[in-house]
Amino acid sequence: MNSMKQTVKSKVGGKHGVPLIEEAVGSALQGTKAGEFGIASVFSFHRTKTMTTGEGGMLLLDDHRLFERCTILRDHGRHPGSATYLNEEVAYKYMPFNVQAALGYAQFQRIDDLVAKKQWILHSYKEKLADLPELEFNIEPADVVNGAWITAVVPAASYGFGKHELMEQLAQIGVPSRPFFYPLSSLPAYLCAQEIYREKNPVAYDISSRGINLPGAMILTEAQIDFVCDGVRRVLSVARDAKPNEGAAA
Repeated sequence: MNSMKQTVKSKVGGKHGVPLIEEAVGSALQGTKAGEFGIASVFSFHRTKTMTTGEGGMLLLDDHRLFERCTILRDHGRHPGSATYLNEEVAYKYMPFNVQAALGYAQFQRIDDLVAKKQWILHSYKEKLADLPELEFNIEPADVVNGAWITAVVPAASYGFGKHELMEQLAQIGVPSRPFFYPLSSLPAYLCAQEIYREKNPVAYDISSRGINLPGAMILTEAQIDFVCDGVRRVLSVARDAKPNEGAAA
Protein backbone atom coordinates (compact mmCIF):
# COMPACT_ATOMS: atom_id res chain seq x y z
CA MET A 1 0.00 0.00 0.00
CA ASN A 2 1.57 3.30 -1.04
CA SER A 3 1.83 6.26 1.33
CA MET A 4 -0.80 8.38 -0.48
CA LYS A 5 -3.37 5.59 -0.34
CA GLN A 6 -2.66 5.05 3.35
CA THR A 7 -2.90 8.78 4.07
CA VAL A 8 -6.31 9.12 2.40
CA LYS A 9 -7.67 6.03 4.15
CA SER A 10 -6.49 7.19 7.56
CA LYS A 11 -7.66 10.79 7.15
CA VAL A 12 -11.16 9.89 5.96
CA GLY A 13 -11.86 6.43 7.31
CA GLY A 14 -9.77 6.67 10.46
CA LYS A 15 -10.91 10.15 11.49
CA HIS A 16 -14.62 9.54 10.99
CA GLY A 17 -14.80 5.76 11.42
CA VAL A 18 -16.45 5.39 8.01
CA PRO A 19 -15.08 3.00 5.34
CA LEU A 20 -13.99 4.92 2.25
CA ILE A 21 -15.48 3.79 -1.08
CA GLU A 22 -14.51 5.97 -4.03
CA GLU A 23 -15.66 6.46 -7.61
CA ALA A 24 -13.85 8.82 -9.95
CA VAL A 25 -12.69 7.10 -13.12
CA GLY A 26 -9.87 9.01 -14.79
CA SER A 27 -9.14 11.14 -11.73
CA ALA A 28 -5.89 11.10 -9.76
CA LEU A 29 -4.46 12.54 -6.55
CA GLN A 30 -0.72 13.32 -6.48
CA GLY A 31 -0.12 10.82 -9.25
CA THR A 32 -2.18 8.01 -7.70
CA LYS A 33 -5.19 7.14 -9.84
CA ALA A 34 -8.73 6.61 -8.63
CA GLY A 35 -9.23 2.95 -7.90
CA GLU A 36 -6.33 2.84 -5.44
CA PHE A 37 -8.01 4.51 -2.47
CA GLY A 38 -10.40 3.26 0.16
CA ILE A 39 -11.61 -0.16 1.17
CA ALA A 40 -13.12 -0.50 -2.31
CA SER A 41 -13.53 1.41 -5.55
CA VAL A 42 -16.59 1.37 -7.77
CA PHE A 43 -17.04 2.56 -11.34
CA SER A 44 -20.38 3.09 -13.02
CA PHE A 45 -20.70 2.10 -16.68
CA HIS A 46 -24.10 3.73 -17.17
CA ARG A 47 -24.65 5.12 -20.67
CA THR A 48 -23.99 8.68 -19.46
CA LYS A 49 -20.59 7.92 -17.96
CA THR A 50 -17.12 8.58 -19.34
CA MET A 51 -16.66 4.86 -19.91
CA THR A 52 -19.82 2.88 -20.66
CA THR A 53 -21.11 -0.60 -21.33
CA GLY A 54 -24.70 0.62 -21.47
CA GLU A 55 -25.36 -0.23 -17.82
CA GLY A 56 -23.71 -1.90 -14.85
CA GLY A 57 -20.33 -1.20 -13.33
CA MET A 58 -17.21 -2.60 -11.71
CA LEU A 59 -16.01 -3.20 -8.15
CA LEU A 60 -12.30 -3.16 -7.22
CA LEU A 61 -11.11 -4.72 -3.96
CA ASP A 62 -7.78 -5.34 -2.22
CA ASP A 63 -9.28 -7.24 0.74
CA HIS A 64 -9.41 -10.96 -0.13
CA ARG A 65 -12.10 -11.81 2.43
CA LEU A 66 -14.32 -8.99 1.20
CA PHE A 67 -13.72 -10.13 -2.38
CA GLU A 68 -14.87 -13.66 -1.53
CA ARG A 69 -17.97 -12.27 0.15
CA CYS A 70 -18.85 -10.13 -2.88
CA THR A 71 -18.28 -13.12 -5.16
CA ILE A 72 -21.06 -14.94 -3.31
CA LEU A 73 -23.44 -11.98 -3.31
CA ARG A 74 -23.00 -11.31 -7.04
CA ASP A 75 -24.09 -14.83 -8.02
CA HIS A 76 -27.50 -15.40 -6.41
CA GLY A 77 -25.90 -16.31 -3.08
CA ARG A 78 -24.13 -19.35 -4.49
CA HIS A 79 -20.78 -20.18 -2.91
CA PRO A 80 -17.84 -21.06 -5.18
CA GLY A 81 -17.44 -24.83 -5.29
CA SER A 82 -20.92 -25.54 -3.91
CA ALA A 83 -23.35 -27.91 -5.60
CA THR A 84 -24.79 -26.70 -8.92
CA TYR A 85 -27.79 -24.34 -8.59
CA LEU A 86 -27.60 -24.50 -4.79
CA ASN A 87 -28.37 -21.03 -3.47
CA GLU A 88 -27.29 -20.71 0.15
CA GLU A 89 -28.27 -17.07 0.63
CA VAL A 90 -30.79 -14.61 -0.77
CA ALA A 91 -28.88 -12.39 -3.20
CA TYR A 92 -28.96 -10.95 -6.72
CA LYS A 93 -27.03 -11.46 -9.91
CA TYR A 94 -24.41 -8.80 -10.57
CA MET A 95 -22.32 -10.11 -13.44
CA PRO A 96 -21.77 -8.58 -16.89
CA PHE A 97 -22.07 -10.62 -20.02
CA ASN A 98 -19.25 -10.99 -22.53
CA VAL A 99 -20.43 -8.33 -24.97
CA GLN A 100 -20.55 -5.75 -22.17
CA ALA A 101 -17.11 -6.75 -20.96
CA ALA A 102 -15.67 -6.46 -24.48
CA LEU A 103 -17.23 -3.03 -24.93
CA GLY A 104 -15.86 -1.85 -21.59
CA TYR A 105 -12.38 -3.22 -22.29
CA ALA A 106 -12.21 -1.45 -25.64
CA GLN A 107 -13.13 1.85 -23.98
CA PHE A 108 -10.66 1.29 -21.16
CA GLN A 109 -7.87 1.06 -23.76
CA ARG A 110 -8.63 4.66 -24.76
CA ILE A 111 -9.56 6.01 -21.35
CA ASP A 112 -6.99 8.82 -21.59
CA ASP A 113 -8.68 10.16 -24.73
CA LEU A 114 -12.12 9.91 -23.12
CA VAL A 115 -11.00 11.77 -20.00
CA ALA A 116 -9.24 14.39 -22.13
CA LYS A 117 -12.53 15.11 -23.95
CA LYS A 118 -14.36 15.49 -20.62
CA GLN A 119 -11.67 17.85 -19.35
CA TRP A 120 -11.89 19.88 -22.58
CA ILE A 121 -15.63 20.27 -22.01
CA LEU A 122 -15.11 21.41 -18.41
CA HIS A 123 -12.37 23.89 -19.30
CA SER A 124 -14.37 25.23 -22.23
CA TYR A 125 -17.29 26.04 -19.95
CA LYS A 126 -14.98 27.68 -17.41
CA GLU A 127 -13.26 29.84 -20.02
CA LYS A 128 -16.41 30.87 -21.86
CA LEU A 129 -18.26 31.80 -18.65
CA ALA A 130 -15.29 33.48 -16.97
CA ASP A 131 -16.90 36.90 -17.49
CA LEU A 132 -19.76 36.01 -15.13
CA PRO A 133 -18.93 36.72 -11.48
CA GLU A 134 -19.42 34.31 -8.60
CA LEU A 135 -19.76 31.02 -10.43
CA GLU A 136 -18.20 27.89 -8.94
CA PHE A 137 -17.19 24.92 -11.10
CA ASN A 138 -15.62 21.52 -10.47
CA ILE A 139 -12.64 22.03 -8.17
CA GLU A 140 -9.20 21.29 -9.64
CA PRO A 141 -6.41 21.63 -7.03
CA ALA A 142 -2.85 21.63 -8.34
CA ASP A 143 -2.15 18.03 -7.24
CA VAL A 144 -5.41 16.60 -8.64
CA VAL A 145 -6.39 15.31 -12.07
CA ASN A 146 -10.15 15.77 -12.33
CA GLY A 147 -11.87 13.12 -14.44
CA ALA A 148 -14.55 15.75 -15.14
CA TRP A 149 -17.36 13.28 -15.81
CA ILE A 150 -19.84 16.17 -15.78
CA THR A 151 -19.47 19.94 -15.49
CA ALA A 152 -21.28 21.34 -12.49
CA VAL A 153 -21.86 25.04 -11.96
CA VAL A 154 -23.06 26.64 -8.73
CA PRO A 155 -24.16 30.28 -9.07
CA ALA A 156 -23.81 32.45 -6.01
CA ALA A 157 -26.91 32.96 -3.88
CA SER A 158 -26.88 36.60 -4.99
CA TYR A 159 -28.32 35.56 -8.36
CA GLY A 160 -31.51 34.59 -6.55
CA PHE A 161 -31.99 31.25 -8.29
CA GLY A 162 -32.74 27.83 -6.87
CA LYS A 163 -31.60 25.05 -9.18
CA HIS A 164 -35.07 24.12 -10.41
CA GLU A 165 -35.97 27.72 -11.23
CA LEU A 166 -32.66 28.15 -13.07
CA MET A 167 -33.25 24.95 -15.05
CA GLU A 168 -36.74 26.13 -16.00
CA GLN A 169 -35.40 29.47 -17.22
CA LEU A 170 -32.74 27.71 -19.31
CA ALA A 171 -35.27 25.25 -20.74
CA GLN A 172 -37.41 28.15 -21.97
CA ILE A 173 -34.58 29.20 -24.30
CA GLY A 174 -33.72 25.63 -25.34
CA VAL A 175 -30.74 24.98 -23.05
CA PRO A 176 -30.82 21.54 -21.38
CA SER A 177 -29.49 20.99 -17.87
CA ARG A 178 -29.86 18.66 -14.93
CA PRO A 179 -30.03 19.28 -11.19
CA PHE A 180 -26.95 19.10 -9.02
CA PHE A 181 -27.11 15.92 -6.94
CA TYR A 182 -29.02 15.85 -3.68
CA PRO A 183 -27.60 15.11 -0.23
CA LEU A 184 -28.60 11.50 0.50
CA SER A 185 -30.30 12.52 3.73
CA SER A 186 -32.63 14.83 1.77
CA LEU A 187 -34.07 12.01 -0.34
CA PRO A 188 -37.56 10.63 0.44
CA ALA A 189 -36.07 7.25 1.33
CA TYR A 190 -34.26 8.86 4.27
CA LEU A 191 -36.77 11.42 5.45
CA CYS A 192 -36.48 10.18 9.02
CA ALA A 193 -32.99 11.72 9.16
CA GLN A 194 -33.52 14.79 7.02
CA GLU A 195 -33.82 17.47 9.70
CA ILE A 196 -30.91 16.07 11.70
CA TYR A 197 -28.51 16.11 8.78
CA ARG A 198 -29.73 19.38 7.31
CA GLU A 199 -28.36 21.03 10.45
CA LYS A 200 -25.17 18.96 10.41
CA ASN A 201 -24.44 19.46 6.70
CA PRO A 202 -25.49 23.02 5.80
CA VAL A 203 -22.89 23.37 3.03
CA ALA A 204 -24.06 20.25 1.18
CA TYR A 205 -27.69 21.35 1.35
CA ASP A 206 -26.82 24.90 0.24
CA ILE A 207 -24.73 23.82 -2.77
CA SER A 208 -27.33 21.29 -3.84
CA SER A 209 -30.07 23.91 -3.72
CA ARG A 210 -28.29 26.14 -6.28
CA GLY A 211 -26.15 23.88 -8.47
CA ILE A 212 -26.91 22.46 -11.90
CA ASN A 213 -25.08 20.09 -14.25
CA LEU A 214 -24.41 21.33 -17.77
CA PRO A 215 -24.52 19.14 -20.91
CA GLY A 216 -21.47 16.87 -21.11
CA ALA A 217 -21.98 14.33 -23.90
CA MET A 218 -18.86 13.00 -25.62
CA ILE A 219 -20.17 14.29 -28.96
CA LEU A 220 -20.56 17.85 -27.68
CA THR A 221 -19.13 20.42 -30.10
CA GLU A 222 -17.67 23.84 -29.39
CA ALA A 223 -20.66 25.45 -31.12
CA GLN A 224 -23.01 23.59 -28.79
CA ILE A 225 -20.98 24.66 -25.75
CA ASP A 226 -21.18 28.25 -27.01
CA PHE A 227 -24.97 27.90 -27.25
CA VAL A 228 -25.19 26.61 -23.68
CA CYS A 229 -22.89 29.34 -22.36
CA ASP A 230 -24.82 32.06 -24.16
CA GLY A 231 -28.01 30.77 -22.54
CA VAL A 232 -26.49 30.60 -19.06
CA ARG A 233 -25.05 34.09 -19.47
CA ARG A 234 -28.39 35.45 -20.69
CA VAL A 235 -30.40 34.02 -17.81
CA LEU A 236 -27.94 34.92 -15.05
CA SER A 237 -27.19 38.39 -16.43
CA VAL A 238 -30.89 39.25 -16.58
CA ALA A 239 -31.31 38.07 -12.99
CA ARG A 240 -28.34 40.13 -11.78
CA ASP A 241 -29.38 43.27 -13.71
CA ALA A 242 -32.89 43.02 -12.30
CA LYS A 243 -31.65 43.35 -8.74
CA PRO A 244 -31.87 46.84 -7.23
CA ASN A 245 -28.65 48.75 -6.67
CA GLU A 246 -27.82 48.19 -3.01
CA GLY A 247 -26.01 51.50 -2.87
CA ALA A 248 -28.91 53.53 -4.23
CA ALA A 249 -30.97 55.68 -1.94
CA ALA A 250 -34.24 54.20 -0.77
